[in-house]
Formats: sequence, C-alpha cells, structure tokens
Amino acid sequence: MCLSTSRSEATSSHREVAESNAEAITFMGTIGYTYGSEWQLLRFLGYHRDHLNQAIEASLPGARVVRWLDLRFRRDNGPPDPGCYSQSTDVSGRRPSPRRLDREHMAINFLTPDELTRVAGHWAEYWPQTGSPPNWDAVAQVELGGTTHWLLVEAKSHLREVISFCGAQGPALDMILAAFTTIIERIGAHSQATDWLGPYYQFCNRLAVLSFLLEHKIPAKLLFVYFLGDVFPAGQQQILPNEQQGWMPLLQAIENHVGWTDTGQNTLNGHVHKLFLPVCPQGLA
Repeated sequence: MCLSTSRSEATSSHREVAESNAEAITFMGTIGYTYGSEWQLLRFLGYHRDHLNQAIEASLPGARVVRWLDLRFRRDNGPPDPGCYSQSTDVSGRRPSPRRLDREHMAINFLTPDELTRVAGHWAEYWPQTGSPPNWDAVAQVELGGTTHWLLVEAKSHLREVISFCGAQGPALDMILAAFTTIIERIGAHSQATDWLGPYYQFCNRLAVLSFLLEHKIPAKLLFVYFLGDVFPAGQQQILPNEQQGWMPLLQAIENHVGWTDTGQNTLNGHVHKLFLPVCPQGLA
C-alpha cells in the first residue's frame, strides 16, 4: 500500500474519529442482526461456506481450505438479561447486553495440544497474560504446498471498525512495545513501536500473533476479510464501502502508518492476505 498521507496526520485524524464515535466503536463487540462483520461472516460460514472457501482459495493461490474450527462455548454465561432481545433500556438509559453463549478463539488457544505445549511458555514471555488478548473472528486450517497452515481471520464491514488504540499500561505495555519493536526490526518497517499503539492497534497486534507463530515454526496465514455492500440500520452512521476501491485509501493509510514495506526483508510478506467479499455477490442470487 502506498499512501501519501503522513503518519502524524493519519494518527491525529483517526484519533478524532475514534474519540467522537466511541459508541460506534464500542458496538463492535455486539453482533448485529442482519448486518455487521460478525453477522456477515457467520452468515457465509453457515449459508455460503463453499462460496467463502472458493473466495479464500482464490486469495491464497494454491491453498485448499481443510476445515473451520468451531468456536468455544462460554462457561460463565448466566441467565439472559431482562429485555436483552428488545430495544428497551434500563434506568441508566443503557440497553442491556445480550447473553453471549460463545467465545471467540483468543491469542493462540486454537493451537493443537502439541503446539501449545511447545510454545505456551514463550507466549507468556512475549505477550501480556492479562487484559484483552487478540481474538479471532474465525480460525481455519488450509493446506498449501503440502503443509497445513493456520488461517487466522479478521473481518470488517465498515471503515470505523479498523480503528483501535492500546489501553495497556505498566509492565503489560512494556511487553507489547518490546514485541512490536522486535517485529518492526524483523520486517524492516519504517516506524516506531509507539506508532503501533494506535490508531490501528488491532491490525498490529494481529501481526504480532502471526509473527510469533512463524518465529516458532508454526505455519500460519493472516486473512483480513473486507465486506462490500453491508447495510446498517437507520441511525447508525457508518461508512460502508460498496466496492474494493472504497476500502483502499484507509488500508493504504494503515500500511503507511505502521511502516509496512514490500521488500524482501519483510518476513511477513506472503503471510498477510486481503479478501474483498460482497455480502450478496452479483450473478449468484
């Protein structure tokens, strides 16, 4: 990606967007009904899996999707909150949160038992074990070149969804900065570790997991799925690209901000992929 916007300008403008739209960003954690990246991805996995697999395989030439991992059930789910399936609000004016029965794969907990045994100790030294770890919208396994790779999937349907900032402090922040510094040196990025704390922190911490897996000889790919043509309810002002070009300026700004390079020094080149997926592909209705 090659965008002329400076890193400082991108950080300033997107921090303003994040701060002025805190409610919209917080909403990312709750699945929408008939809209949003989580809904669309679940929809494709449930109703259009063959189409999704074919699109992924086209984005990763030579790959074949072997299987998708089931999500885990939550152990801490209690009775549903009153009104959780309605539009009602409590006395504070907040809408009760729906009960979440399922848990996304987090950090490296999707690895096989043998892989976890081999790298769990290294992971504990590499990334904070408190706070909110990187989590995945979906995890699959693909065969490529005779080797089985983990496919880590992050899905987005609107532009604000890519904006996030690191909230870690103290020793946890030190660990994250150390991990980012190592990756920046490894891939020859033109940036500082502090640049990776925002406004594209989620993108960066996903790279951190990928880098860790590859460093420990665990084959992996990172796939960003960008949906096209999503439609949100009236009143939710989101920027929803209808075509690939609608995503490109922001995606170029992300790579410019983090100092991504396409040189041979970048050891993550060839392991990070993008898929632009219409929510209703033409000709297939």
